[in-house]
Amino acid sequence: MIDLSRERFSESVFFPPWLRWDHFCRNQFAAGYVEGKLVVDCASGDGTGSAMLGRAGGRAVLGFDRSVAEIRGATRRMRDGNVSYCVASANHLPLRDRSVDVYVSLETIEHLDDDREFLRDAVRVLRAGGLFICSTPNRSVTNPSVSLEGRPANPYHVREYSSEEFRALLGEFFPRIEFFGQNPKPVAAVRRMETLGMRLSPIGAVRWNQIMKVLFVPFDRQGNHAVIKPREGFDFEYNVAVCFKTTG
Repeated sequence: MIDLSRERFSESVFFPPWLRWDHFCRNQFAAGYVEGKLVVDCASGDGTGSAMLGRAGGRAVLGFDRSVAEIRGATRRMRDGNVSYCVASANHLPLRDRSVDVYVSLETIEHLDDDREFLRDAVRVLRAGGLFICSTPNRSVTNPSVSLEGRPANPYHVREYSSEEFRALLGEFFPRIEFFGQNPKPVAAVRRMETLGMRLSPIGAVRWNQIMKVLFVPFDRQGNHAVIKPREGFDFEYNVAVCFKTTG
């Protein structure tokens, strides 16, 4: 089993500012859907996101993570009365069928060996009319020229999806989906990165993307990382989806 301890976002650990802004804005986006709802936060980590969902008006928020240490830490630090934490596998949550209104799972699916089992369980626990909100890196930006079967540069990821692959996968389980994203990139620039990855090496293209982030830090702001609707001529660094379960 892969050790995810260095991959997990935590308020108590140093992360580059753009990663903190990405993380915050994804949770802020999800928080817009939870008022008065019974909410699952799957792969809740240190509990920061679960607490945001609870403070946004979630009737009750259930944070699940497979790490005993993370759940203990979240329970100790996060004292919101409408938020609780439990150890569980993302593929088998200890919940009744059709019991949840909103299921949030941000930057999770790329870590899982069986992505379809994970999605089947999400469908199982959602009520009719429930929402599944998820996000994942767009491989065309984060690992240009690598295939779906290829290993991502991030050692903690099992796979990464292109925008088209992510849409197709979710479409197997949900009849209606609204797509959003973070950090828009001109399609032409994405294609240039893919060409760079093929001519040099995939890791070279990844490193170039990281270098550009560092150089841009003095000009970057949290608002630049907001989750937004698709724009013609642009692709996203992170894809975000709101999936609707329309029947029981």
